[in-house]
Amino acid sequence: MTFLVKYLLEQNAQVWAPPGQPEAQIIPPKGTEEAFHPLAQIPRTPLAARALMLDFKNNQRTLDYHLHIYNPAVQGKSLGEISATVIDQNIDTSIKGLVFPLRESLTYMLAQESGSVALVILGGMNTIFPPLQSIGYGAVQEVGRSLFSLYQNEGIAVRGFQAPADVDYGLYLDYISSVLRENTGKTRGRWNKFSGKTGLFGLR
Repeated sequence: MTFLVKYLLEQNAQVWAPPGQPEAQIIPPKGTEEAFHPLAQIPRTPLAARALMLDFKNNQRTLDYHLHIYNPAVQGKSLGEISATVIDQNIDTSIKGLVFPLRESLTYMLAQESGSVALVILGGMNTIFPPLQSIGYGAVQEVGRSLFSLYQNEGIAVRGFQAPADVDYGLYLDYISSVLRENTGKTRGRWNKFSGKTGLFGLR
């Protein structure tokens, strides 16, 4: 998340995102401080997500992109070793933190008749994840497949991006940026799987 936010700020984007964990705090690059709008956390309730969009509406902002970033851990505990509290918190973050912001963003974009949604999985292609991480991973993948179908004839673009765990993040983010900027039909409505090389392929 930290790397991606800095990258977007360097591309002169206005970014709304959580400030990051204490060990990975987002510090905007020099000259981009006013373009970074830190959120206390990803909205995980209908009211919190709607409040963010109301702020956009009241300030007459255009929502160009909604990027949902999922960074699954490759290593983790077995399900029986995880407390019920941790499981509940993880589901709260990975499911509600996906669905409620997406719902409000899609509604906002449909009203303005433009916009682009990108579901970005940072690594993990062809990987078997621990049980808890697999919940979030599966949710992002299947929500993506559903949105690809439901919004294929709308004025907004929905795309998914995924890459191997050992991908060069610089190349990966350059690729995502170029795809969103070009906004061609061949990359819409599918998972665009980046190999880390010059070649790539997409799967619905």
